[in-house]
Amino acid sequence: MANDERPALWWDPGWLQSSAPMTGEGEIPGSPFANLDTALDAVRRRRAANAGDASPRDNVYLVTYAPRRWVVFEYSERNLSRADLSEIAPRGLPLGGDVTDPRTFIVDGQGRLGKLVGHWDPVAYEIREVDQSFQAPGPPAAFVAAAVPAPLTNHGGHVAWNPRITLRPAAKIDELAESLEALHRSLPQDVGMKAGGRRHSWSHAAATDGVYIHPELMRGVEVVAGRPSAGLLKAGVSQDVLFHVLAGSQISHINKKLWASHRALAALGGYDGQTLGGVLPTGTHGSVLKRGPLAEMVKSLDLVRFDGKKVRIEPATGGITDPAKFAAGRPTWILEQDDDVFNAVLISMGTMGVAFSFIIESVERYWLKEIRTLTTMPQVQEVLERGNIYHLMEVTNVPGWVAASDTRAFKDHPKPAYHMEFLWNPYTDTVVITTRHPVEASERQKLEHDEPAWFDNPPTRSLFRALKLDAMGEDYSRPDLNELATEHFSGSLDEVVEFIAKTRPQLLPGFIDVGLKGLEDDSYIQRSYNVFNIGQGANMIPAQSSTISVPLRDDLWLDAIDVLRDVARREASANDLYETGPISLRFVRGSDIMLADHEDVCKFEIIFGGDSKKINTATHDLVRAYYTDLYRKLGSDVH
Repeated sequence: MANDERPALWWDPGWLQSSAPMTGEGEIPGSPFANLDTALDAVRRRRAANAGDASPRDNVYLVTYAPRRWVVFEYSERNLSRADLSEIAPRGLPLGGDVTDPRTFIVDGQGRLGKLVGHWDPVAYEIREVDQSFQAPGPPAAFVAAAVPAPLTNHGGHVAWNPRITLRPAAKIDELAESLEALHRSLPQDVGMKAGGRRHSWSHAAATDGVYIHPELMRGVEVVAGRPSAGLLKAGVSQDVLFHVLAGSQISHINKKLWASHRALAALGGYDGQTLGGVLPTGTHGSVLKRGPLAEMVKSLDLVRFDGKKVRIEPATGGITDPAKFAAGRPTWILEQDDDVFNAVLISMGTMGVAFSFIIESVERYWLKEIRTLTTMPQVQEVLERGNIYHLMEVTNVPGWVAASDTRAFKDHPKPAYHMEFLWNPYTDTVVITTRHPVEASERQKLEHDEPAWFDNPPTRSLFRALKLDAMGEDYSRPDLNELATEHFSGSLDEVVEFIAKTRPQLLPGFIDVGLKGLEDDSYIQRSYNVFNIGQGANMIPAQSSTISVPLRDDLWLDAIDVLRDVARREASANDLYETGPISLRFVRGSDIMLADHEDVCKFEIIFGGDSKKINTATHDLVRAYYTDLYRKLGSDVH
C-alpha cells in the first residue's frame, strides 16, 4: 500500500507539544488477516519481536476492518515515549466499515488495547480502552468506507463545513457503491451527500453537514489498451488514445502519466492541483477556441448513484462501449448511452451521482512556444472587431458573419495561434497579449530526442534558474524578475497587495501595470502542460475570481469590454472599489453540454489578488456591478 493510502494516526502528547502525524511503517507481516483475533495475536508477536531488538521500539498499531479482511498498520515516532491511548487523536481514523459501531482498534506503546467508539448527538468519537479478553466483533453487516469526520474548509478558507459522516473510498468502485447503498438504507432521506475534490472552488458546491466523500484514494491513470475492461469496448475504438482516469487523480499527476506514454491533454487551465472529478463536473473551461470546456475530453464516465447503483454513461452517437459485451461482463451495472443524459451529467455539480472514473481522449504530446507582448485595449479592439478573432486563432468552424479573410494581426504573434489570452488593466487599458503555438517541426524533433532533463520538473523555477545561473536557455524560461518574485516571494507579494488595498487603493492600477509589464517575453518553450500552467508560485498567491461569459457573436464581447472599463472606473471614483489583479480574456468554443456555453464565448475572468475582508467585499461588490451592467446592456447573452 502506498504511503499516502495509509490512514493517518495522530499523536497529541500535550505539554505544549503540538499534535503531529506518526510515521507510518506500513502493514505488518501477514496482514491482512481473516479475523480480529488473528490480527491482534500478530500484533502481540510483533511487539515481542520489537522488544528483543538491540534498539527496542514501542510502536503503535492500528487494526481496522477493510472489505473482507482485517489489516494492521504500524506507526513509529522518535519521541513517542510509549504513547498512551489517551494521546492518540481519533481524527481521520477509519471506522472499520461501520459508522455506528466502528471495527477499529489501537494498540498503544504500552500494549494496551483501545477501541474506537462514537455517539451521534452530536457526532463525536473517542478511543476507549477495552479488556484484552473482550469478545471480538465480526465483520459489519455492510461495509461503509467511512472515517472519523473533521471540520473542513475550502481552498480559500472562507467556506467551512462540518460533515456528519466522512467517506474515504479506495480505488475500487464496488467499495464506493457498497458504502452509498448502506448509507442510503440507513440514513434519513433529507441527509445530503456531496463528493469533493481538492476543495479549490470558492463556492459552497462541496459544503455539507451530511455525508462528505473525500476523493484522495480514488486515484489512478492507465491507458485503456491492455486493461481487462478494454474488452467491453466496440470494435474499432482507438484504445491507445484513451485513458481510464479515476476521479480523485490530480491534473498534475495525469499530465505526467500521459507524457510518459507520449500523450497529452489538448487543453488545460492555469492550475494543476485540482482533481479531475472536481474540474470536469464543475465546468472548468479551457482556453482554446477550437475546443470547448475541459469536460469535452470525456468519452465515457462511470458514476455511482445515491442508492449504490453503478452506471456507465456515454453519448448515443459515438459511444465507445459495446452494449452486448457490457451486459455480459457487468450484469449488475446500468449502461446509459443517451446524448441528453451524457450532456447533462458531464457538468452537473455532482447532483447526479458520485463520479468514480472517466475515459478521456488524449492527443499526441506536444511542446508549446509562448509569446507575450504589450499593447493597449483600444488597439486590441481595433484588430479584433468584425470577428477577426476567428482569423487569429485555430478554429473548427468560422461563423458566416465573419469576413472571408482579414490581414489585421498582432505584431510578433504568428497566426493562427493555438491559444490566445489577454491580461487587461481596465484602469489604464494596458494589455499583455499571450499566444501559444506548437513548436515547429525541427524544434519538436530536437526535443523528442534530446529534451533537457529538468523539463520533467513542475513549473516552479528555482532561484538559480530565475537568475540564469544554471545555463538554462532564454527560450526555456519566463522573465527573470517575475519568476523571482512569484516563485520565491509570493507571500510578500500578497502582503503588498493587502497593504495597498487597505491604505492607498488608488495606487492599485499602477501596481497592476508593473506586474503586467514584467510579463513581456518573446519566447518561452516547454512541455504543453507546463506552458498552460502559470507556475506554482503564482498559484500559491491567495486570490479569488469570478468568470463571466459573453458571446463572440456580433462582437458582443468587444461591447462587454467597454462596459467593464466604465464600471471599473466608476466604482473606483464613486465607491473606492478597485481591482487588485488584471482581468483575463480567454476564448472557448461553444458546446452541447447542457450547463456549458452553447456558442463561442469570451471568458472574462475577474481576478482579485489577496483574501482580506476588504478585498473579499470589493470582489463581491465589483463582480455584482460588472454583471448588473453587462446584463442591462447585453441581456441573457451574459452568463
